[in-house]
Amino acid sequence: MDVVTCVTAQHRGLLDQVLAIAGLTPDVDLDLMEPGQSLDRLTARLLTALGEVMDRIAPNRVIVQGDTATAMVGALAAYYRKIPVAHVEAGLRSGDIYHPWPEEVNRRIVAPIADLHFAPTETAAAALARENVTKGVHVTGNTVIDALHWTRARITEQPDLASDLAPLLARFAGRRIVLVTTHRRENFGDGMAAIGRAIARIAARPDVAVLFPIHPNPNVAAVMDAVLPAAPNVARIAPLDYPHFIRALDACTIALTDSGGVQEEAPALGKPVLRAPRASSAPTKRASFPKCSPFSTTRRPIPPWPAPTIRSATVMPAAGSQGSSPMVSDSELKVVVLGLGYIGLPTAAVIARTGARVLGVDVTPSVVETVNSGRVHIEEVDLDGLVSGVVARGSLRASLTIEPADVFVIAVPTPFADDHAPDIRFVLDAATTIAAVLKAGDTVILESTSPVGTTERVRDLLAQLRPDLRVPGRAGEAADVAIAYCPERVLPGRILVELIDNDRVIGGITPRCARKALTFYRRFVRGACVTTNARAAEMTKLTENAFRDVNIAFANELSLVADTMGVDVWEVIRLANRHPRVNILQPGPGVGGHCIAVDPWFLVHADPANTPLIRTARLVNDGKTDHVIAQAAALIEAHPGAPVACLGLAFKANIDDFRESPALRVAQALSERFGARVSIVEPYADRLPPALEAHGATLIDIDTAIDACPIMIVLVDHDVFRSVPLEERADKLVLDTRGIWPDQPAPRSPRDALRLAG
Repeated sequence: MDVVTCVTAQHRGLLDQVLAIAGLTPDVDLDLMEPGQSLDRLTARLLTALGEVMDRIAPNRVIVQGDTATAMVGALAAYYRKIPVAHVEAGLRSGDIYHPWPEEVNRRIVAPIADLHFAPTETAAAALARENVTKGVHVTGNTVIDALHWTRARITEQPDLASDLAPLLARFAGRRIVLVTTHRRENFGDGMAAIGRAIARIAARPDVAVLFPIHPNPNVAAVMDAVLPAAPNVARIAPLDYPHFIRALDACTIALTDSGGVQEEAPALGKPVLRAPRASSAPTKRASFPKCSPFSTTRRPIPPWPAPTIRSATVMPAAGSQGSSPMVSDSELKVVVLGLGYIGLPTAAVIARTGARVLGVDVTPSVVETVNSGRVHIEEVDLDGLVSGVVARGSLRASLTIEPADVFVIAVPTPFADDHAPDIRFVLDAATTIAAVLKAGDTVILESTSPVGTTERVRDLLAQLRPDLRVPGRAGEAADVAIAYCPERVLPGRILVELIDNDRVIGGITPRCARKALTFYRRFVRGACVTTNARAAEMTKLTENAFRDVNIAFANELSLVADTMGVDVWEVIRLANRHPRVNILQPGPGVGGHCIAVDPWFLVHADPANTPLIRTARLVNDGKTDHVIAQAAALIEAHPGAPVACLGLAFKANIDDFRESPALRVAQALSERFGARVSIVEPYADRLPPALEAHGATLIDIDTAIDACPIMIVLVDHDVFRSVPLEERADKLVLDTRGIWPDQPAPRSPRDALRLAG
């Protein structure tokens, strides 16, 4: 296949830089850059020039990407000639036709013309679906981000590509660098002046440096001359070429911008973004900057950007590939996922993305209503966009009642009782629900973490409820249904990535059951899928979490010993881990979550005589929470009347999951004892759990806590807490259970010497 590349060169300088660094030469260069040309003239010149190129080449397909005027006019010229159009970066929308202007309308015009839409994210695909564009939509990943990482690697290999910034960056060493870019038409006037005043407020902080490549447009440069005074920590420089800009972005602490492109690129390098007033269509989440607020607004958490991998529409293996046994095609496959919680909803959405028709069943009406509206009730990176997209396309819906399907996936909770005995009633309830619609040829898969033997109990229950069906393990290879166990193995905050990329262990009641479940998982899992029997798979999941719990217990016990001896446990661990065969985990206020704090008890309950180590680890980790409560209470009692801020309730950083959270347990104990003196900072909560509200605790933000609370109990290592600078907490009495503030000054008196080391 011959490919002809054509560039319009509206942005001549930037285009030449990118082509040079990539070593590319376009086949056709229209060189249409003209200073000050109107949109009318530009559109007319583009339409004429691109039409002539298409008449000369007579392509079979036109692919448009990049500058939106070029993409729009290129699509229109192809449409006039009845040439099929593919749109790269399709579906980017802000929802306002005047912001960004004219990009928003340009993109909308391309959508009904194109028959192939390569959307960078599920959110973009959902935007297309809202415009009734559902055919030919493929979520491919973000090519801009792939190019960014490629360029960054080139700069690392060849530092001379961006060497001009070295003296300036050396001058700003030790300061937090704010990279500023602003140039959009919709901010001209009062908006630009407001941005300039905000930059001046930021620059008033001695620990901050501002790097500001100023656009030469007088609507930017003249305004900044008027409102942004000169200062030694403000570098107003000429616009940067692409390699130098990437170097600046890589070196900065945060980016302040009104550019949609920068709003894509900065989070991809792990940089938070403050967005200048107007909306952007850039395909990423970021901190908002609605009123040009001061630097402190950067404490809001910024979700991580996924790895820069282009995922084509053909990544998922086709039915029957890789030696799998036959199953219905993706578009015909019906899947029911029972339980739409932290695992069930992402699993349902990922399966729906393959084209299968997925029904999510949940017992909570509000969950069903939320999902059917294309929204989510849990916090997980990129899940909102994915759910919105698959619901809009009709691939996913939710219900309180079950329907017949080809595959049933059980993803319900498996808690334990007060005596630590596993409680699998939700699993058995789900199996009972499935039994009502089960038919020959169906597959039932249990994903919930369960005691060894649970899958067999599901088999026995189905056999009891449906004597008309032959079940595996009793009917041999002649069984009518397949039953298997495949535990989830994902990390909150990375669920959508790990559901696809992680290896899966699939245990069947029989080998045939395992093969049939394998066929299903190969539709959406890129990691290796290893088959075994159900009991081995069940114990594998319990073993993984018990192993981690034991290792965390060592770190927590070590922190207690170090605290008694007056040694910094974080330094000890850092030094010990320099040994090539030592890898000590990080201590904390205990262990939480739906897996590690629960699953080891399943092994202990099953065989108490042979699990003393696992039991002791559980007791150590739970006991660490009690120790933190005692230390915090002693610190608070030593300062009668002083307000207290507990930082965090989640069981781990940057999520909204409070299940079995030691932080929540500490906060509850302190609020019960000290009442309204206790405030809670939890950026992932809209309101406090009832048990905290009942004792007078209040939910506040981190800025309020810094202003009002002399005592701070760090319970979760959210990024928003890590970013608090030393000067804002130097005079606080801190109990840091996560080691996020190693530079916190030593206590001023013996009664304050309770800065717990872990």
